[in-house]
Amino acid sequence: MLTTDESEATTLVNRLNECNLERQRTQKRVTAEAVLKVVTEGLAQKPFLVVSSKNWNAGVVGIVAGKLVEQFHRPTIVISVSDDGTWGKGSARSIQALDIFDAISTCKDILLSCGGHAYAAGVSLSMENLDVFCSRLVAHAGSILKETDFLPQMRIDAFVNPTCLDLDLVNSWGQLEPFGAGNPAPVLASQSMKVVAQRKIGKDMSHLKLIVAHAGVETPAWQAECVAWGKAQEWVDGRLDNGLVELAYSPSINYYQGRQSLQLVVKDLRQLPTHDSKV
Repeated sequence: MLTTDESEATTLVNRLNECNLERQRTQKRVTAEAVLKVVTEGLAQKPFLVVSSKNWNAGVVGIVAGKLVEQFHRPTIVISVSDDGTWGKGSARSIQALDIFDAISTCKDILLSCGGHAYAAGVSLSMENLDVFCSRLVAHAGSILKETDFLPQMRIDAFVNPTCLDLDLVNSWGQLEPFGAGNPAPVLASQSMKVVAQRKIGKDMSHLKLIVAHAGVETPAWQAECVAWGKAQEWVDGRLDNGLVELAYSPSINYYQGRQSLQLVVKDLRQLPTHDSKV
């Protein structure tokens, strides 16, 4: 990617884009197959999910595990099995109430290797130990987790009047980076937001772009662009009927054609009654 030849650079960029599109297709296929396994094999009510297949690329199992955690809100391991079926390489993701690395560490004696931290980990194992591995993880999680731990939760750092947000404030948050498991990006919430416009975006139209304003202002002087990754179908079909919502989001800066603009990365939203106009 350091070439100075324009033709070669174009070829490399096109190839990179093709590889990325193929990864996205693979990720979607594996996610769909993993969800189907959870449902058809009756795993959805277990305190710990473990799914595996020879048909799953090891390069996407971490993302897929995260998708399963989002959907089923249970600690999850997704395993890519070798072609000969003798060993597997898996990636784990967890919920707040369970340290995934501690859980996996209780099984070290039957694993080939493992590593990670509280919310994400990787494992490799002989497939002859898979059933024992699953049983131990389910028992460990069952001894720790309560029913309320399986309910989706979101940490809100502050409820704010959105009109206080601007580029200078969001830029200053760069001093808090890098964000990660031990230092999550700030999540704010605003209780009275009016959806001015909405449209689906992305090649598969799976993402949602919104323009929101403060509902308490008749002629809004303040508006912001929002993006909700992977939420187009879920939210457009029924959750934005009257246009008045409560938003949970992380403010960010969008860079486009040399310009900066405020962008809210939406984590969740709740439709409000039309008479609800809290600040």
